[in-house]
Amino acid sequence: AMTVGIFENGRVATDIAQKMAPFLSGQRALRRELLEQIPYFEFSRFGAEIALHRYVADNNIPVRQVALPDLSHVMKEEKLGLCKGIFARGKMYWEIAKYAIRVNPTK
Repeated sequence: AMTVGIFENGRVATDIAQKMAPFLSGQRALRRELLEQIPYFEFSRFGAEIALHRYVADNNIPVRQVALPDLSHVMKEEKLGLCKGIFARGKMYWEIAKYAIRVNPTK
């Protein structure tokens, strides 16, 4: 099984992001054995959550969502500054999109 943590009542930006794409929470717990079964996982980079989401869905593995009340995380724009943070966020979403549309993520 896999558990996905969903931010709630933290900060507006992270709460909105969770509502828009709950499968991209960044907060997961699963056994290592499950992780090691995912094909091409080592190539997934920021697409790791897409790989996890696909694998558990394709293999009927139970997923539990748990609320993470009053929690958030530091956003890229805060860590890196506005310009570098926006660039890093764009790169992250590009990698996620690239992985999501590929049938064979090694290419």
